[in-house]
Amino acid sequence: MKYAFLDLGTNTFNLLVVELTEKGIRKLHVGRIPSRLGKGGMKEKMITPEAFDRGIQAIKEHQSTALQYGEVKFHAFATSMIRDAGNGPEFVKQVLLETGITINVVNGEREAELIFKGVCQAFRSEQPFLIMDIGGGSTEFIIAQNKELLWKKSYQLGVTRLYEQFPHSDPMNSAEKETTEKHLFEVMTELFEQMKKYNVQTLVGSAGSFESYAEIIHRRSFGKGIDLSIPAHHIPGEEFKSLLQEVLKSDHAQRTRLEGLIEFRRDLIVMASLLIDTIFRSHPFNEVYFSVYSLKEGIMAELIGTE
Repeated sequence: MKYAFLDLGTNTFNLLVVELTEKGIRKLHVGRIPSRLGKGGMKEKMITPEAFDRGIQAIKEHQSTALQYGEVKFHAFATSMIRDAGNGPEFVKQVLLETGITINVVNGEREAELIFKGVCQAFRSEQPFLIMDIGGGSTEFIIAQNKELLWKKSYQLGVTRLYEQFPHSDPMNSAEKETTEKHLFEVMTELFEQMKKYNVQTLVGSAGSFESYAEIIHRRSFGKGIDLSIPAHHIPGEEFKSLLQEVLKSDHAQRTRLEGLIEFRRDLIVMASLLIDTIFRSHPFNEVYFSVYSLKEGIMAELIGTE
């Protein structure tokens, strides 16, 4: 039996195609399309006509890719933009009409749970660690230990949301940075309390922003990109902190020259860097990792097992 798992995020539509065999799960395809579903519509909580069309087309492309492997059972899960948008239900209906794929729209707490299940296939630790999944509309935080979920929360702090909510120059000036940081500190008070409570020393980042950081650092160190077939990658702490500051001080032209940073993240990564930097300044971490696995692997783990 073959399965296709669709993670329909605010910025990116991700696809995972696997085959369930007697020997276990065989991965057939992993792909993503930068649908930018939330672009231009975060404040109004509406998917713009252009984004609506991009989203439908992206799902059709993923469906076509998956069907190249034969008969496939689809499982599609939608997160922040589709659940928040006034025309989110219309988008779900249109996808069903044009593709036959049923979209399950999940709330933030459920999203965090699925991310936890996905990351735990890639990373485990005897000590409590923080999972951070930066999306376009929301960012999920999960504190875990081995395979036990200790605490979770979804915040409306996605990079597209922050990018459209707060004024910013290029590069961001000190006043703009201070205004955004003030908001972040106020919103994430409970997170800081929980990290202190559990004495979290390790940060595990999933999703695209952390992949970008890991890719840039790896290319600088080894002259080539990271191997995404390896589920988890260590990110050297000092290089990571230095890169965050470099991004925060950069303009678009400078970010364009960052090898490993894909085009549609060149502006959004500024908000991701500010978000992470705010957390670092509130709570030190001894280790940082990037998890290749995230929500789509969590869906797979829940629906068909993980062996």
